[in-house]
Amino acid sequence: EETIRLCARVAARFEVVGHRAEIVMAKAARAVAAFAHRGETAPRDVRKVAEYAIRHRRREVVNPDGFEWSQADNALLGELIPEE
Repeated sequence: EETIRLCARVAARFEVVGHRAEIVMAKAARAVAAFAHRGETAPRDVRKVAEYAIRHRRREVVNPDGFEWSQADNALLGELIPEE
């Protein structure tokens, strides 16, 4: 499925530890779509939840400031999933 591949690509670019981030992103994106009464997810759903799935699962080497989400993180997410 396209959503799963997108979540995996986002997780890989953010160098998260393990696979939980992409699983959480995919499930949360599906919940966002369902809440909006849509039967399928869209990239915007993944974009909406990505920060929350990724933030605390990043390698400390990549993110020494802990759980902070920076403008650079927003820019990278924007490259991966452009706003509609």
